[in-house]
Amino acid sequence: MYAIVHKNNVTITSEKWYVGRLNSELQDLEINKTIYPTDETNVPITIDQDTKILKYLESYPPINPRIQCYDGPTYDIQEDKVIANYYARPLNLNIAKGNLKEEITRIRYAKETTTIQIPIPIINDKAELFETVSVSTSRETRSLISSKLATTGNDFINWKFNEGWALVNHLDLELMILHIDEHVQSVYDWEFNKHAEVDNCYSLDDLIAVKIIEKPENLEEPANPGLPDSGVV
Repeated sequence: MYAIVHKNNVTITSEKWYVGRLNSELQDLEINKTIYPTDETNVPITIDQDTKILKYLESYPPINPRIQCYDGPTYDIQEDKVIANYYARPLNLNIAKGNLKEEITRIRYAKETTTIQIPIPIINDKAELFETVSVSTSRETRSLISSKLATTGNDFINWKFNEGWALVNHLDLELMILHIDEHVQSVYDWEFNKHAEVDNCYSLDDLIAVKIIEKPENLEEPANPGLPDSGVV
């Protein structure tokens, strides 16, 4: 990155050596000087006694993004470079609380639409026995199971689990819905309780103490979640 420094002030920065941008700024400063693409290797460049083109660097201190943000920069103008120093600023409490609630909601959705193990013993199409099966809790899969539950009756249908194809009946579908509903309700309860915990925070230090799951496990959709084009015939 590069900066034009004029009378000890940074007047413009450029991410790359954009000569059009640099020359436009020199014209605005009423400086009769043209910069060329090959001049990049000559930086730092002294244009006149008041003006230089210098390397531009940025410095960011570590922050806690839950309660802080970056502000600035202040400039450290040296002979051969400019260092833009950003500094940490405390967030407004209400903004910090809103940000944390949004993060909690994102985590809830990830936890909601995951994969769970349900105790339905099956023998798949390869004659392999499984005591439990993997079932997606995605909203699409939940809708599919509910739809099949209303029309299956006492018949067996083919269902594609991660473990393979297996025959399931009305009771199996009911058990799948029961476990999925319990799981989904538990993560919504978690979100509700965490939002209430955030509401009861009266300082940024209080917010730091709120514990949330940063990286929920098992967030990926299963390879065969049981969708209409691959799960039911």
